[in-house]
Order: sequence, then structure tokens, then C-alpha cells
Amino acid sequence: MNDDMNAYRINKFLSQLSQDEEKTARFLEGDMFLFDNNGLTQEEREAVMFCQATKLFEAGVHPLLMMHLSIILKKDIKELYQKGL
Repeated sequence: MNDDMNAYRINKFLSQLSQDEEKTARFLEGDMFLFDNNGLTQEEREAVMFCQATKLFEAGVHPLLMMHLSIILKKDIKELYQKGL
């Protein structure tokens, strides 16, 4: 488990993101306020923005929420895991 990243905080952020179309649109537009508002660290932001599946998994982020993130970002989650991202 990655001690530098907080799974609860990331899970909460991804849950809200996947359930709110307005937040999803703002996220895709690069609205950094979403991250600020949820208290995500720079490392957590980068892991989410670049859909770093392995890093998120090691931090304890729920796989279903990572799948939602990959769908939002139009990324193939299997490919991300295979590449070790």
C-alpha cells in the first residue's frame, strides 16, 4: 500500500466524479478546483489525471472506481495494468 496516497480521499473523489456529469465535464476540461476542493495531493492528482492504474491500485483505490475513471478518460484499463501504469 502506498502511504503517500490516501485511498479514502481518492475513492471519494472518484465516486463523486463518476456520479456527477457536471463534475465529469469539469474534470475533462482540466478544472483543478475539483482537486483542490477534495484535498488531493499533487501525487494523487497525477495518478488520477493520468489514470495510473497500478499506482492507484497499490494505494488501495477500489477497482470499480478505477474502471469508471478509465471509462471517463477513454482508456483501456487492461492495457494500463499491462503497461504497469
